[in-house]
Amino acid sequence: MINRRKVLLSASAFAALTACSQPSSKEPEMSDTGHGAPDNSTPANFGEIISLDDSFSQLIAPDAKLEIIGTGYGWTEGPAWDFKRNCLYFTDILGNKIHRWDNDNGMTVFLGPAGDDHGTDSSAVTPGTNGNWYNIDDTMLICNQNARSVDKVNMATGERVMLTREFEGKVLNTPNDVIQARDGSVYFTDPPYGLKEAFTSPVREMDYQGIYRLYPDGKLELISKDMIAPNGLALTADEQYLYVSQSDPEFPIIRRFKREADDSLTDEGNWVNLSQFADDDHPGLPDGMALDTNGNIFATSAGGVTVISPEGKLLGRIVTGKATSNCCFGEDGKTLFITSHDLVLKIKTQASALHWL
Repeated sequence: MINRRKVLLSASAFAALTACSQPSSKEPEMSDTGHGAPDNSTPANFGEIISLDDSFSQLIAPDAKLEIIGTGYGWTEGPAWDFKRNCLYFTDILGNKIHRWDNDNGMTVFLGPAGDDHGTDSSAVTPGTNGNWYNIDDTMLICNQNARSVDKVNMATGERVMLTREFEGKVLNTPNDVIQARDGSVYFTDPPYGLKEAFTSPVREMDYQGIYRLYPDGKLELISKDMIAPNGLALTADEQYLYVSQSDPEFPIIRRFKREADDSLTDEGNWVNLSQFADDDHPGLPDGMALDTNGNIFATSAGGVTVISPEGKLLGRIVTGKATSNCCFGEDGKTLFITSHDLVLKIKTQASALHWL
């Protein structure tokens, strides 16, 4: 039996983590910028904006600059913007913390430790959390590695509850990324990156890596078990298409699923192949995504973020030079926050966030 319990928020309130990166399993030593004020020492030549189509300048100005707002982390993930408090949350998986950033206070710890075993055996997992999703009802969804579950935190009270950790009597691998639809349905991916031995872990109960939909009534539905390494997710504005990235070095793609009249999702197959960007100077694989109001996809990929039109055309690149895990829009809806290995970055955009108040 899983009991509801309170979680204290801060006052300012993977041995194989992904196929993209193999960071040290030792908890990182945080730099001053990782704990406190934003890092204002961004190198003048840091990052690069690359246009692949004339329309890209309407989304990212050619002279836009990447700014480092946090550094010194083990592996950053799960950026989520809190509309109510005007702050960013993001995960440091290896540090087992969820951090908070805003312009006035800089970096503070929001949850630490972030992982919660909810009374389960967590000896086979790398402690910590992965993807996050902030909802306008002032709750946050958390992919919790410790319990191999998806959790929900009431941001006003701090109450944290487990939403799901089993499918058809078997414990999930380790939920990785999570989003929520307007009707309250929760979508998440379930690769085994949070297990200490990942795909070869002896505690795995699933023989596949699933994509799931959790309905508001608690029913858990398997959407697909055909992807090798499903990772990041995004829904279009009309929620007619679900994008899912695959962090497989042999097949780094984004797949698309179409919603049918009966509310089921049909796998339309491989939508975009992003292998062309991977080389020694641009490590990493497809991971998290964010959409703008025109349906353009800001998709993390090797060495940064690739921007893709709704038709699947490659428009441009925001190059960080590092394995890049995820991104989200925040502030005025025209700032893109990016988690990139040990860094947290932001860049001003011409594009506007899809989900905005």
